[in-house]
Amino acid sequence: GVGDLRAILSGDPRGPRRSHAALALSQFGRDPERGPKTIQLLSLALMDPEEEVCRSAHTALTSIGEPALPALREIIKISEGEVPFWVLRVMARLKADPEAVIPRLMQAALPGKLPLERANAAELLGFYAPERKEMIPFLVRTLADRVDYVARAAHRSLAYFGQDAVPALEAALKDRDPRRRRRAFAVLEAIRNPALKE
Repeated sequence: GVGDLRAILSGDPRGPRRSHAALALSQFGRDPERGPKTIQLLSLALMDPEEEVCRSAHTALTSIGEPALPALREIIKISEGEVPFWVLRVMARLKADPEAVIPRLMQAALPGKLPLERANAAELLGFYAPERKEMIPFLVRTLADRVDYVARAAHRSLAYFGQDAVPALEAALKDRDPRRRRRAFAVLEAIRNPALKE
């Protein structure tokens, strides 16, 4: 039952078992009685040392949706500096709290961070498209990233903005950086011809 799954998630030393428990718990997240405690545990699981447990908790919380947000907001509030990245991932997937999440994702996408995290952050920004146009200049700058898959993530996010991104991309065609010029051209092509998405 739900109690057993919670016990596994919070105390089993084996990552795969914790991961399976997190996924199974998603079905109780919207339950008025069992939901709050379940969401609390899943939120803590976003900080598990095993990545597969974090991934499962992320999947579970994303499927629970809106009811999961208060617990995640609490984590953001208490982790003043570095918000756990998996928390930001769930928030972005739910398109929640753009004022709090977008600046942190932009921070995570800056050079100096791990390339995989930067690529994930640039990709997650796309969930806030097309409404949050203020991200366009940042994503256009990210097109010049030295790591190709980080730039490709920015490309995908920019494509979600469609016509709104065109002026910034056209301006980037005159940029001195050849990588930015070439990649801006590729995004423009993808926007004008959606069959070329990437």
